[in-house]
Amino acid sequence: MLNYSLSNSLDDIKIAVYARIGININLDKVKWEKNQDLSISVKHLMNKHHVSFSMTTYFNKKNIKNFVINMRVGDNWFITGFYVIDGKYYSWDFFDAFEKIKRFLEDHSIDPKEILN
Repeated sequence: MLNYSLSNSLDDIKIAVYARIGININLDKVKWEKNQDLSISVKHLMNKHHVSFSMTTYFNKKNIKNFVINMRVGDNWFITGFYVIDGKYYSWDFFDAFEKIKRFLEDHSIDPKEILN
């Protein structure tokens, strides 16, 4: 079971991140992606409390701490997330870019244009 923090303020979410993992994070320029897979229970929770943001933390399969922020804009849902490694946070996009570069360098299995997107 995941524990969510809810708010209409992104500043409150920053405070919740700090309270849970002890990291100050800048959320002003994060990349939001459309979230097609957000749990109906999280949507219900956010709608019930009339909030725009929710945040939770969890460990992934590689035992790396993650924190995820969901955003509601009307009937649209967005997500951004981060890995926490050795007390520092890294956006999911940061690791996605490195994975693309790694695959390209290892076997040229992707189009170089994909690295730039």
